[in-house]
Formats: sequence, structure tokens, C-alpha cells
Amino acid sequence: MPYSTVRVPRVAESTTDRSPLGSPRSRTPVSEVEYVEEATPEASTSDGGWREPPRTEEPRMGDYFQKRRDLLDILKSLHSTGIQNELDLPQIVVIGSQSVGKSSLIESMSGTPELVQGACPMECRLQYGPVWSCKISLRFHVDRTGRALAITREVPFGSTLYNAEDVEKMLRRAQRAILRPELDPTEFLDDSDLHAFGVPLTFSGNCVCIHVEGPNIPDLYFYDLPGIIANVGDGGNEADIKLVEQLAKSYIKKPNCIVLLVISCETDFENQGAGRLVLKDPALRQRTIGVLTKVDRIEFGGASRWLRMLRGEYQPLIHGWYCVKQRDLVQLQEGVTWEEAKSYEAEFFQTTAPWADLEYAQRARLGSEKLAERLGGILSKLVSEELPGIRRTVSAELRKVTLRLQELAPPEISDPRRVVITLLRDFTKKMSKHIEGIPPM
Repeated sequence: MPYSTVRVPRVAESTTDRSPLGSPRSRTPVSEVEYVEEATPEASTSDGGWREPPRTEEPRMGDYFQKRRDLLDILKSLHSTGIQNELDLPQIVVIGSQSVGKSSLIESMSGTPELVQGACPMECRLQYGPVWSCKISLRFHVDRTGRALAITREVPFGSTLYNAEDVEKMLRRAQRAILRPELDPTEFLDDSDLHAFGVPLTFSGNCVCIHVEGPNIPDLYFYDLPGIIANVGDGGNEADIKLVEQLAKSYIKKPNCIVLLVISCETDFENQGAGRLVLKDPALRQRTIGVLTKVDRIEFGGASRWLRMLRGEYQPLIHGWYCVKQRDLVQLQEGVTWEEAKSYEAEFFQTTAPWADLEYAQRARLGSEKLAERLGGILSKLVSEELPGIRRTVSAELRKVTLRLQELAPPEISDPRRVVITLLRDFTKKMSKHIEGIPPM
């Protein structure tokens, strides 16, 4: 009887993990699902030789990624309503000190040119799509003083971009629009704002929203916050140091916030304010993922401390530490593409000591692709767990508002339209008399 070879999933023994909130749960990591080949009828050749069957995506994995995509779309829709001012919505927040490589990290995960180091939060939605595209919008949910607006306003900013090289210029304009909320956002599309009178804000709680789709783009949703600053230059405002720190605290204090802490291996850990801000709080450690950048710039013989962090022996985190390598100066000057950079990153960790000599458990935490996969899995799982509770809370609040409306006295006006028309007619008559110089009766 002819036989064929099929791939059958063999699930590794369940292990104990912790949720983003620190509670232990049983899980079976996707990375621990093995596929073994078994012989089945109907696919050997007549001479007894084996014929390789066509390989297709596992339907179960395809459904898993589609579900993750749908969950993150729901999360983005919730954030766009401004309901996060009232509810603790799941979110990932990227935090780090200035110049630690946050923008390069996001570029390595998204394929978008380095995001401008901003003076406002940036909401990033990354999503798989057949064609690369980028949409930018502005979300205003606080006023110039930082107080919450009654209604959140989201405004599309320009048309959809299909060339990645256009993103940086548009993001700079979008950030200027956030810092000048009194101006029409369309004035910034052609730089007309540069000639407008007024003083922009130095930082703002309103955010620029960027939605990137494309092949090989991971499904991910996160906020990139302005870098924590230790000092300001000549002419700078010392109050900005506190303002940026308070902005970061307002995000990371929420129990459903996953913190992506970015630490540069180029600078002593103790000198990076973002690390002190996050790691001094035991509760934050329970929902923080650490990532080490600029690993190719570690001084000779200085890797031991960073390796201890990767192994969980120093500054341990529930979700552990990851290592990434971004494009270096030479590669930037040579115009190395995003896809090429990912290949160089993988080659670096596979061939360069001490990374190439690590055990499997640590090597599974090397590279931006593995980091992005882990982040997407944690966030979608958290959204799935919290969504029923969010729905119950919203329903309960809606019932309260409905009851308040029912308690209000019914309007005494039977025909509101007629009353408004009458008021307008009376106003017009009185205005005409004033214009004619006739004193009102």
C-alpha cells in the first residue's frame, strides 16, 4: 500500500509560566511544539521511493495568528475611543533613557525607518499585509495643561504612505502638530506651520499613531515613550526632566501595562534612569521584559555582567531579558536594508563570541524577531484574558448612564424644532431693530 509522510504535532510537557501580572499559569510554548514525520498511506512512489509532499501552513497555527491579529485590532479600536482614560486597557510600553537605541529597536521589529526621537508618545500598530503601507494619525486626549479632554479626537494625518523613506519626514511634521494643538493639523503637511506665530510645547501627552502593514511585519501593538532624560542643555527647561518621568509613570503604573525596558550595553546599567525607574519596584518586575541593545559595542572583557542578566542571575525579571543588534554606522552609511539587517543580526549572534557559545535557553532570546514574537504572544494572551472583564465594566457603566438619563425630567417641549425656529425669528427681529437704530421695547 502506498504511504506518504505527514507532520504531526507533538506537544512538549506543559511548563509553568507567569502571566504579565505575575500569576502562575500552565502553558505550552509554541516554540516547544515539535513536528514528527509519520508514514501514512497514499504517497509513496511505485518503486518504493519517497515523494516529498507539498508543505502547507498548519491550519491551527494560521488560526492562532489570525486570532492574535483580531485581538490586537480590537485593542487598537478601544484605545482610539479614549476609553483608556477610564479603564486599564492592556498595552505594551517601550521605555528607556535617551540614546539607548529604542528607535533602532522598533525599526528592527517593524521595518520602518527609525522613528523620530519624540516629545510625545507614539502608538505603533504593526500588522502583516501583502503590501507595505503606513498610515499616520494624531490623537488628542489631553489639553495643553495635561488635563483629560471630555472627548478624544483622532485625526488622520496625510494620505497613506507606500514608500518607507517618506515616513520620517511625516512623523516630524506630525509631532510638530501634536506640540501645536491650537493650529489646524493640515498646516503641518506642507510645513506652513513653520511660519505661524506661537510657542510650541516641549512635551505633550497626546500621541502620534502609526499603523504599518507589510510582508514579514509581526503583529504587534505598543507605545513608544519619550526617552528618560537626566539633564537638559543650555536654554532647556529643567521641568522637562520631571515632566517626562511623570509621563512614563502614568503609563507603567497601570497593572495591565507590559513594560519593555530598553537598556544599552554601551553605558553602565546604573547610569540609565529608565532602569532605576522600573527595577526598583518589585511589582513592575513582574510585568517587565528587558532588552539589551548595542551588544556589539561592549568593551573587550566586559560581557560577563550582561550575560548574567541574560541568564537571570543579575537583575532578574519574570519575563527575562533579550538581546538585539541593530545596524552599525557602516551599515547605515552603506544603506543596508531591513531584511539584510535581520540576516546580519542572526549571523552576528551565530558566529560571534560569547553569544554563539550560549546554551539553547539563552540563544532563544537573541534577536529582534524572537523578541517581537514573544511580545505579540504576551500581549494577545493578556487581551484575551482581560477582554471579558472590560466588556462587563463597559456594560455596567452604560447601564448607570442609562439609569441617570431615565431619572431626568422629561422635556416639556412637544415640538423642539418649532421652538428653535421661533427663537431664531425673534432674535432676527430684535437684531434688525438694533441695526435700524430702534431701541428695543
